[in-house]
Amino acid sequence: RRLVDLGVPLSRVASMLEGDDVTEATLDEIDAELERNIERLTRAREQLATIRREQAAPDTPAGFEKVASRLSVTDTEMVRVYSRFYSDAALADLAETIEMSDDELDAEVDALPEDADEETIDALATRYAPVIAQQYLTYPWLRDPRAGLRSGSAEDQMALAMSAATLYNAAQLEVFTRAIQLAHRLVDARSDEAQQGGGAEGGGGNE
Repeated sequence: RRLVDLGVPLSRVASMLEGDDVTEATLDEIDAELERNIERLTRAREQLATIRREQAAPDTPAGFEKVASRLSVTDTEMVRVYSRFYSDAALADLAETIEMSDDELDAEVDALPEDADEETIDALATRYAPVIAQQYLTYPWLRDPRAGLRSGSAEDQMALAMSAATLYNAAQLEVFTRAIQLAHRLVDARSDEAQQGGGAEGGGGNE
């Protein structure tokens, strides 16, 4: 009865009783299992508390409760995809990048129709680029998103690309593509300026 009260399944109790006396190793195993269960339940309670505090949907991916209200339906689905492939550390960074985003701009991109004209796509990409560039400066690994994947396999990369292609229309994807290209140029230009500035300061010190 005591083993059952401690949370040991009846099937395991029966197998223990069939053998010799319960050994120290068996008790250690039970203790370790109970510890794992306590940790799991503690995490579950913490996540539930966060969902309540942030008033997020119950199915919001863990770690994104604080920014859930800033995500569109499509973005939320994409975050769910991310949670399948990215490491916990990468997901934490991605949640932070959402806090750095421009909600008004995000809403415009989210409402962009598939038949949007070139001028509109280019204008949105130009406005989006500085936001992405700042994210790159804060989290450099984002410049090569493969670095945050759990496995980094070609299959995972393909699955992510296919998910994005399914969730966003052609015009939205074109905005992202152009904005990312511009963001890389902005970051590279800032890096070049910093290096030139450092070289000038160094040269001045030698005079």
